[in-house]
Amino acid sequence: MIQAGVAGVGWNGAVILDGSGPADVRTQTAVFALREALDQAGIRHETYVARDLDVDPCTGCFGCWIRKPGECVFEGPTQQIVRLAVAADMLVIATPVTFGGYSYEIKKVLDRIVCSLLLPFFKRVDGEIHHPARYAKLPELVVMGTLPASDADAEAVFVTLVARNARNLHSKRTAVAVVSGDLNSAEFADAATSLLARAGVESTDVGRLRVVGLREVA
Repeated sequence: MIQAGVAGVGWNGAVILDGSGPADVRTQTAVFALREALDQAGIRHETYVARDLDVDPCTGCFGCWIRKPGECVFEGPTQQIVRLAVAADMLVIATPVTFGGYSYEIKKVLDRIVCSLLLPFFKRVDGEIHHPARYAKLPELVVMGTLPASDADAEAVFVTLVARNARNLHSKRTAVAVVSGDLNSAEFADAATSLLARAGVESTDVGRLRVVGLREVA
């Protein structure tokens, strides 16, 4: 794993956002499995535990669009996350599914970084209105949600949410999965490997992510 602050333009790999709570062993195990799978593929990664970040909810001041384009006007860890995410190949999120959405901690981080990746203008994309991307390349979105037990409605809402987020972030391809129940570490490892395979992770060359055949987001 690279050290925070070392990566810059041209860095390739994955930024992992860990949305687990202090006692959320299920999501923590998912993060460990994803990191192991990335290691096995030779993909560099940097992990941020959202609950440990000093991040307040977004105030909606639009300073990242008007006063300080591309950066949150409030100093904090999300600025480093944005710098890494822009240069990375993948943004990997592991989160408990909460009412069909992300955990509160992940939502705070995403709200802080999304507008830094987009421009304040609008354009039509397949008949919909979206903000244009600020950068020529943005990371692909790979998300693993966790649930204590299967919940078809929550799973459907979550998968749809991730797909819509991927479109808003101009991620042309994405992979999302929801794992439920008390899986053991081997089952989480299989789920992580399967998710990354769906994201097209095949092999690497000197740490550069190679992606093939990612599933298109409708």
